[in-house]
Amino acid sequence: MRAVTTATAAVALGMRRKALDNLLGRIDLPAVTPGRQGVERRIPVALLPELFLTAELVGELSISVRSAFALARRLGQGMAPIGPFLQVMVDTAAIQREIDRRLEVAIETVVRRPRGRPRMSPGP
Repeated sequence: MRAVTTATAAVALGMRRKALDNLLGRIDLPAVTPGRQGVERRIPVALLPELFLTAELVGELSISVRSAFALARRLGQGMAPIGPFLQVMVDTAAIQREIDRRLEVAIETVVRRPRGRPRMSPGP
């Protein structure tokens, strides 16, 4: 399974890294292991469209992150009934194309910081 770091995912999703960390902290995702000091989380690429849609739903509908993620999961399968007379539909192909385009840019622009002490330069 392909995965990207939190920094790369945040750029691809068009959000700040801290905002993505907060979003991930509010939903229970076994596929995303918690990061630890100095080691970033690895987010599966297949999860990015759902996270993108979750952020859109939270921003546009002002619903909780958990509700938005549950709805995003259902919308990923196609049309999602919201009530007896309301169904929501999303263009999943357009979202996937947008995520792919953004991810290509993010992978090229996000640079990992080196960890640990800098290497000593060899003397003359």
